[in-house]
Amino acid sequence: MGDTSMCHKSMFQRWVLLALCMCVVTLSSSTADANARVALLPVETGSNLSSSDMAWTMRLVGWAFRRKKRINVLSQQTIDNILLSAPKMSSKDRFVIQFMRKYLKKGRTIYEDRQGLFRNKRFRYSLVALKKASKLSKKVERWVPNDLMRDLYIYKGLNYLGLRKGQMARDFLMKSIALDPQHRLPPGGIPSQARSYYNVLRNWIVKRAQYKITIKSVPAGAKVFYNMKYQGKTPYTVEDIPPGRHLFRISKVGYLPWQRKANFSPKQLKGRKSLSVTLVLKRDPKALTLDGIPLFAKGAGIDPLILDRLEAIQKKLRVKQLYMLQARQTKTGRILKVAIFKKGRREIRYKTIPMGNTRSNYRAAVIAYVNAEARQLVPTAPPPIVTRRRTRVALQPKRTLRRPLQPEPRRTLRTIRRRRVRTAALTPVGGPTRRRKVKDRTPSKPVPLYQNGLFWAATVGGALVVAGVVVAVTLPKPPETATLIVAVGQ
Repeated sequence: MGDTSMCHKSMFQRWVLLALCMCVVTLSSSTADANARVALLPVETGSNLSSSDMAWTMRLVGWAFRRKKRINVLSQQTIDNILLSAPKMSSKDRFVIQFMRKYLKKGRTIYEDRQGLFRNKRFRYSLVALKKASKLSKKVERWVPNDLMRDLYIYKGLNYLGLRKGQMARDFLMKSIALDPQHRLPPGGIPSQARSYYNVLRNWIVKRAQYKITIKSVPAGAKVFYNMKYQGKTPYTVEDIPPGRHLFRISKVGYLPWQRKANFSPKQLKGRKSLSVTLVLKRDPKALTLDGIPLFAKGAGIDPLILDRLEAIQKKLRVKQLYMLQARQTKTGRILKVAIFKKGRREIRYKTIPMGNTRSNYRAAVIAYVNAEARQLVPTAPPPIVTRRRTRVALQPKRTLRRPLQPEPRRTLRTIRRRRVRTAALTPVGGPTRRRKVKDRTPSKPVPLYQNGLFWAATVGGALVVAGVVVAVTLPKPPETATLIVAVGQ
């Protein structure tokens, strides 16, 4: 009973915490700032400037936009990380790798257990588990760690060695040594004969490691993987390669990966010890880039394919406006072409800015253009209208007599009382000099909903009531007949 009550209590706390989080998210979204978020994208297709001049122009425009307080400009690194994001390992792939480790651990335990249930038959049963692990590795070949494949090859080779299949044992052990030539077998669990065979084979391969290959790529900066182990970025030289088949993989964000198995042998290389390879990587068609798109060509503003690409980029970056920039050098000076794609509008607005011939002229022209764009992006609020209140003077009411004036009667007690009552009825309350307060009839501005305290109180209260109702529905009902047993010590 205590465990169930603690479980229900923790469940109730989770529901209450979830309701509070929902209220906080709603409040933060309603009171979000009104800053404009923009992105600057260079268009190199059709530009006759060098890459350094184009980069300087992009930095100048970015600096001019960042001078404005209410405009947020995404950096180029942030844009590349969002648009050209490298694929990430999914939860399904992690699950597969976890099962690979379990099968590898099972096969290793069976192999090292000499006096166990299987004894001499342990090699076959160990290979069953290891083959399941290698079958799973083909599904997640891209994400399998290097040490996991190395251990898998080692124990498969040792099992084949125990079954007296020398050729297969040699092949798997050579694969494991190619993945990590400096690895040594852990102490204990492995027979001394198998350990000595592995060490002799490793020393023989390391002594014959005499090949090297230099890898270059277009564009440069691609990652180089040698036998599923990261080496560096291109241009890179892989040295001390032993003879045999080795796996090379070249990958760069935004480009299709290149992968190939190369056979290093004296017969294939014809006596050469070093190789040099230059690879031209192809663009990934799924990457959201502007490369190869004629954005400033005639009719590009109505092309549905270009509009779809710009809309996808805008949604991925979550910006208000996209600024595509292209700088060109003409006879009269440098010009800056700008293509603007606004959120919610499937159209492109073009602008050409003459910049002059000097850098000071470039700076002045860009600042003037950015100031004009900032007024449209974040319009300033108009000054509040101040109205003068008109004060009305309360006029004294006229004294109207109920009856015409008569000659002064005799001053008796009755006449004195009548005169006092008459003056009290004619004189206004508070004295004749008091002025009435006039209410201001100017219409008041409506208060936004998120500034009303009653709205948030009602929202939080409603969320807590819903959480309480859900908890009450999910709690199990107590049994109709419950017996309480109390144990009393003697």
